[in-house]
Amino acid sequence: ADMGGVLRCVDTDTLHPVWAAATGDAVMAAVALDLTESRELNLYTANMYANRKKGKGEIQIRRYDALSGKEAWCTDIGVVKGKKEKADVGAKASPVIGEEKLKDLVFFTVTGLSEEGCDQLGVPGESKSALIALDKDTGKVQWAMGMESRTVSSPVAVYDKNGDGWIIQCAQDGNIYMVEGMSGAKTASLKLEVVRRQLRTHSSVFMTYPLLSTS
Repeated sequence: ADMGGVLRCVDTDTLHPVWAAATGDAVMAAVALDLTESRELNLYTANMYANRKKGKGEIQIRRYDALSGKEAWCTDIGVVKGKKEKADVGAKASPVIGEEKLKDLVFFTVTGLSEEGCDQLGVPGESKSALIALDKDTGKVQWAMGMESRTVSSPVAVYDKNGDGWIIQCAQDGNIYMVEGMSGAKTASLKLEVVRRQLRTHSSVFMTYPLLSTS
């Protein structure tokens, strides 16, 4: 997938295109592949709100048949981008394919939520981003956890020996959350201090980077 929003499948033996699909906007997150128990290969992807007119809109989370390019489902999530806003809006974080007891779910993180997006997900209206669990078969939202800060950090799944799973999600304000994968309930959180420092680039231009600190 590219910044023009075109998702392509290429034959690695011949380098000839097999199929292509228009996603509607830039794709910045890695796509995710999932081989099912019935040997079907599914592809999950989501786009940004980057190449469209600024204001309120929707980004799309999709599942495709990875071999044919046929779209299985598409779920819209409401976002907003201000006229002078430079921050990324949409699904920049790469998704997590659920395994073990979470094998029926796929997890995406979306930043820049609109009021309509918050209502749609059932998260507080002041939420700037959300971790979202969707049903792999239907694309229906199963639960969402709203966050007061933006985030482009990709979620991570961890499992115990019984196959129970949790999702770890970091936010831009220094919060780290551990969420029960089946229900979305927060089981633990950690607040880190965000330290902003200026680093000099080779072109002698100063850029500001947020750094996390426990002190």
